[in-house]
This record gives sequence, structure tokens and C-alpha cells, in this order.
Amino acid sequence: ALGFSSKPHKEKRIIEIGDAIHVEPPPAPALTLELALPPLDADQAYWYRMAQVVSLRDGVDAASRTLWLSLLYTEALYRPWAESEAGAFGLGQLYGDLRTQETDADPIANLRVSLNEWLRLVADADGDFTEAIFRYKGITSADTEWQAALVWDYVRITGMKPAEQGVRL
Repeated sequence: ALGFSSKPHKEKRIIEIGDAIHVEPPPAPALTLELALPPLDADQAYWYRMAQVVSLRDGVDAASRTLWLSLLYTEALYRPWAESEAGAFGLGQLYGDLRTQETDADPIANLRVSLNEWLRLVADADGDFTEAIFRYKGITSADTEWQAALVWDYVRITGMKPAEQGVRL
């Protein structure tokens, strides 16, 4: 017979040698994405916090949230009135059908539309974040792929390797 206990010196259970024991290993650490932005000035920090609030709605997972926050930094440096040479505007650098008078005048509306578009692109890319970043930024050639890599420059991956979790980055 063999005595064992899950708590030292308490509740010893006796089993016979040869009895089957089911032991579950502790759960493996999950993949975590952490944002590592450079120091922000007071205005940037404010709009970063507003973007966090917008992203805390139901259905936004932590990985999508972190990558979207990094994407916003690379798009407009958390400057709500930023406008690109191509005519993209605001925190989410919206253009085309996504850019409206409301999204130009209201940075929170700009963030909401940007987040909805990001989530749509992630879903359309079957969870492939890099593909979603390419689509958000309109990357169509190897000459502009560095723009997608820039988003990842501000993200730290901790925990298990993505391939071990079945996550495609």
C-alpha cells in the first residue's frame, strides 16, 4: 500500500500498488499579448485610455484589443486630429466609406468605427492577425509590409508559443 496526500500531513489516502491514478498536469500558461508603447505625452495618454475604454466592450478578446491599441499607435500616435497624405483621418485613420463627418468630428466615434472594422477584418481573416493588419493598413505589396511589422514592434508575446496554442499571428 502507498499513502499520499494533496495536503501535507492531512487526509492521507491509501491505494494499493497497481491501482490506476489519474493525475492532471497544471494548465499550461496561455499566450498573452502585452502592449509596450514608448512614453506618451498627456494628450496621447488620454486618447490611449479612451481607446482602452472603447475596446472593453463585450466580445473583444484581449489579443484583438492589444493589437488594435498597437495599430492605433502606428496609425496616428494617439493624435485624434491626425490626417494622412492619403486622406485617412483620426485615431483610427479612417478613409473611404468609413470616414464620415461624425468620425471626423468625434474621436470616440472614430474609435468605435475603427474597432468595428478591426474586428470585422480579424473575423474575415479567420483570426489571422497579421492578415487583418495588412487589410486594415491597405498593404498590397512587399514594399509596404514594414507597416504591418511596425504594429508587432509594440507588442510583447508572453506565455506559450503561439503555435502551441493554435493561434495564428
